[in-house]
Amino acid sequence: MAINETSNPKIKSLQGVHLYHFGMSSCSQRVRFALEEKGIEWQSHPVNLHLMENATSEYQQIHPKGYVPAFIHDGTLLLESVDIIAYVDDVFDGPELHPNNEKQKCEMQKWIDLSNANQWCLKHLTYELIFKKLGHYSDPKEVDYYLAHQKNPELLQFVKDFVAGFSDELVQSKINEAYEFLSALNERLCSADYLAGNGFSLADIAAIVNVHRYKLCGLHVEQYVNLVQWYTKVAARDGFQRAVVAWEPR
Repeated sequence: MAINETSNPKIKSLQGVHLYHFGMSSCSQRVRFALEEKGIEWQSHPVNLHLMENATSEYQQIHPKGYVPAFIHDGTLLLESVDIIAYVDDVFDGPELHPNNEKQKCEMQKWIDLSNANQWCLKHLTYELIFKKLGHYSDPKEVDYYLAHQKNPELLQFVKDFVAGFSDELVQSKINEAYEFLSALNERLCSADYLAGNGFSLADIAAIVNVHRYKLCGLHVEQYVNLVQWYTKVAARDGFQRAVVAWEPR
């Protein structure tokens, strides 16, 4: 679990739980879901990616790579969503979001890692199949501002590629990758009620936001029977509704 250093006195002075996040950020969604499941009170600091607020110098002082979320607990800063949800489960009281069985803990971590590795695929399809239709990054002045202020070369190149237009081959490769991920989840859920075994865990929190996003993208998730049964069960949880659905644009 990586604790991040910061020279920002504002961050060091924050007491309680604070989350810099964006409604449709899947990484933000999984952190909000974990916080809701643990029953933790937290202060919201929205960072609107569509208004390019992650490119401001103020936010990049908090997260140098310009990603969301950024999580602060009594001045302690964490920036990776998988680190944050593990920290939330370890440090705070409330329902345990991990199995006690070591074999199942390994299984949980496996699916957290696979879900996290799938984020770049999810990002491409979200922009191509959702944000593109909504006209995001279509204003040349906004794009110029972003390219002039964003310091993360990975995000800079992503936005340049998106504005230029992803190739059909790239989009199809990401769709294929998404289906491989969904198929792997479905196969796992043939023999287990939840990804780590018989109990709800951080693995389910990490994976369901990806599955939910692919549903919004229009992928044919319904073909995976076991996955749909699991999704329906997890998505019905109050924590999911408060952490994911409530933050989506209508």
